[in-house]
Amino acid sequence: MITPIIPPTTSLPTLLPRHEANSLPFSTKRLDDILAMFAPASLAMADEIRWTLDTCEHPRPVPGENAGCATSLESLAKLPAALLGTRNVRAISGDMPVDPAGTTARRGRYNVTAVQKLSESPVAAVCHDLTYPYAVFYCHTTNPTAAYLVTLAAEDGAAPTMEALAVCHLDTSQWSPRQPFLVAHNLRPGDVAVCHFLSKLSIVWVPAEEQGGVRAAL
Repeated sequence: MITPIIPPTTSLPTLLPRHEANSLPFSTKRLDDILAMFAPASLAMADEIRWTLDTCEHPRPVPGENAGCATSLESLAKLPAALLGTRNVRAISGDMPVDPAGTTARRGRYNVTAVQKLSESPVAAVCHDLTYPYAVFYCHTTNPTAAYLVTLAAEDGAAPTMEALAVCHLDTSQWSPRQPFLVAHNLRPGDVAVCHFLSKLSIVWVPAEEQGGVRAAL
């Protein structure tokens, strides 16, 4: 029995083919043009677009990790392979309900009814969806890591059974001392391994030869 905080899941914006994504500006230098093109509904959305552009232009992985952004279907398939150093990869997604816009993170009591490790490899590439008018993913390697597909059944039966992705960072020695989790628990980098759930739209990529029996997301 666990009481996790599970990020809310909304519907994924359109995942563009490469020729369409490459025809659109994607740079903080073109921010005014991008805002005029997509006309965000609020200042908060405009700030999210700015943040996404800055994150993709200046990824900040911890030492020993690599990162980049995928802005099209083709780049979402190729970038994780490049990060893992092999073209023989598998992509795994969770199975969680889609939440209405504005839904807060889920917090409740869940029975863990099954856990499946996705790979024996110590390296995985995780792609997180970013807020943008069309689908953009921030992908990064995590090393060493352990990734799992976890089946969760709500104790009260009010929510449907979910299959959620969970990632455990086994070595946190390179994390910033100001990392929010470490600060909240009065810990130092390297004191503990840290595990967390991913949103439904996140994707975990692992070397295919190290992964067995888990369905592919793409």
